[in-house]
Amino acid sequence: MRLKKLRWVFALMGLLLAAVLTYGLGQPALDGNEYASPSELLDDQPGFLASEDKSLPSLIDVPDSLDGASTKEPIAIEDADSISLSLYSDSGYHDAEGRYVIDLIERDYAYMTVLVADNDGRPIVGAKPSFEMQGTSELLAPGEISTRAVSDESGTLDFALIAGDKALDRVFVQVGDAKKEIVLNVISLEAAGFPEIPSIEGALSWQELMQARINYTEEGVTVEFPQSVQGQAEKTVTLSGFMMPLEADLQQKRFLLTSNPPSCFFHIPGGPAGAVEVFAPEGIESSWQPISIEGRFEILNTDEYGVIYRLYDAELIDAS
Repeated sequence: MRLKKLRWVFALMGLLLAAVLTYGLGQPALDGNEYASPSELLDDQPGFLASEDKSLPSLIDVPDSLDGASTKEPIAIEDADSISLSLYSDSGYHDAEGRYVIDLIERDYAYMTVLVADNDGRPIVGAKPSFEMQGTSELLAPGEISTRAVSDESGTLDFALIAGDKALDRVFVQVGDAKKEIVLNVISLEAAGFPEIPSIEGALSWQELMQARINYTEEGVTVEFPQSVQGQAEKTVTLSGFMMPLEADLQQKRFLLTSNPPSCFFHIPGGPAGAVEVFAPEGIESSWQPISIEGRFEILNTDEYGVIYRLYDAELIDAS
């Protein structure tokens, strides 16, 4: 019964994803050089933007206070006689002590928006926050996830957090005398009830892959890859991770391999450097468990497709 139920759930997930992909992207051409891209499906996520549209904050669910502030006449940072900061994400909350907390599994990605306004609620344009990170987690500053490094007419600016090792990390965001703290509660896969990714000697690790940095410019996107990753380009490599289906079949010929268990159709765990687009001509059966695969590895440093890693001719070598 469990096997039948698992197959049904994955089939349903695949159907939903395939419907979205077919409507917005068309079908991929596996025997050619051009592929339909997941980037349009993920267009609302910083780091996967196919185009820059900063007229609205990047949050999927915009809080009322954020939306309300954007209706007031903005002022320039040099004209502001007071500054206040507000923080938003799709998963943050305030604890009993009033701290802004985000629960995040190791290696996962959190998208954040900071709203800069004066005490009257008018959005401030041109503010450039400073950031301080305490702990093993990493911060991707605004200029690293979009072309914009200062707040716009809505007073907003996006940045991102990558969870490190299990701990309580702290992030400080500051503009002038205004300062806000984020408590990043990093949870291990084991504590969250997920299986660990199998460790295979010689395999390309997510720690290496997620060291890549995406730089957004007016001309497009460039990616800075670590030397260890560049050295694996066009070689046969082994990767272990979690499957995010992209087709309405139990045997997946095209899917995303991710650093963390997928929890949402529109959120890629680990961000753009925490996912590899996989093409498996023979198909690999959908699974909730971590899998290990082997294939020809390719890196991309343009924004044409919205992904930076691909694996071709992939085959399953181990299933946990």
